[in-house]
Amino acid sequence: MLDRRKFLEQSALYALFISRPWAIVAEGEKAETRSASLPPRPIPEPHFPSRLHEFVWRNWELANTNRMAEVIGTKPENLLSLGYSMGLPKKRGLTPDQLRRIYVTTIRQNWHLLPDEQLIELLGWSREQYEYHLKEDDFLWIKLGSLKPRCKKLLYRLHLH
Repeated sequence: MLDRRKFLEQSALYALFISRPWAIVAEGEKAETRSASLPPRPIPEPHFPSRLHEFVWRNWELANTNRMAEVIGTKPENLLSLGYSMGLPKKRGLTPDQLRRIYVTTIRQNWHLLPDEQLIELLGWSREQYEYHLKEDDFLWIKLGSLKPRCKKLLYRLHLH
């Protein structure tokens, strides 16, 4: 049988072991989602002819045409033309519920491709909503490496040969 003194001794010992990890978590919650150090470069994807092609390929099933076109500064027709020239299937529209459920995949697919501002625009979110989800959703910020790569703004440009 466990007496009161033994219980308190063990409780204090357990509290010591348990409290330290929680202190680390509490410190992490105070941290900004941006680091003061220079962010890493995006992981290159050399099998795509351009970042624009990569953007279209990665988001074809994750975002609606109008939103994708707005993000890169072009008309939906230009975006569709590029997608079809890459052999992508007919573009389908996504419902608000579908978009709500796939946002983690959208973030992951664009993490090394778009700067924060364009990623926020693609999601249709506010900066606060974006920061909240990075911090609070299933350790998403940690899973993404705790640093956002320094991505250049992606814009549609017509290349004449």
